[in-house]
Formats: sequence, structure tokens, C-alpha cells
Amino acid sequence: MLRNSATSKTTEDKTIDDIAFFKANFKRKIILDTRPEGPINFEIQDKALTVTQSIEDKEFKLQDVLSIKLTPPYAMPEKGSGIFKSKNETGTFSYEGLCEEIDKSVFEKALKESEG
Repeated sequence: MLRNSATSKTTEDKTIDDIAFFKANFKRKIILDTRPEGPINFEIQDKALTVTQSIEDKEFKLQDVLSIKLTPPYAMPEKGSGIFKSKNETGTFSYEGLCEEIDKSVFEKALKESEG
């Protein structure tokens, strides 16, 4: 949901279906995602992998927490908030999903397509 920071009025509220491809390296404690650049660090605690991100630049600020349960069913909830500075908008988001194991070739193909 996006809101105008000055008026607090909702400017956008929508639901999106999405598929993400991750590759977790448990030895190095990093995740590769086919969408953002570079590896993402994670922590493991209480049978869950947790990624906490805090990103800020001139246009955008993001706070995000993703958790992936490491025992079946592999639930994947995520919550976060962001600020679009140039648009004077704030946003909150949440995801609900399930992780499924895929063949390495599927990840490699998605990674190539994202770089393409």
C-alpha cells in the first residue's frame, strides 16, 4: 500500500502474484536472487533463515525482513516498508508464500534471463 506522506491518503493498494528464484549457500550464509544485484546475507535461528535488509539512497529507503522456514512446509513470510522520497510517498508491504526446491538449471536459466 502506498500513501501520500503529506495527506496520508492511499495512492495505490494492490496484490501481485510473483515467483522468485533464490539460491542459498549455507556455508557462506548468502542468498543469490535472480532479481537484485549481489549476494544477500542471512542468519539462521529457530529453524528459519532470516534476511534483514536496510537500503537507502537519494530516491528510496527500504526496511525489509524475509523469513524462510527450513522445515516443511517451507513457508516464506516477508514484511517491510519503504519511502519514495521524490514522490513524497510511504509504503508498506507483506508477502506470503512457499519455497519449493528446484533443479539448479532452473535457477541458472532465470539468472541468465535477468542479466540479458
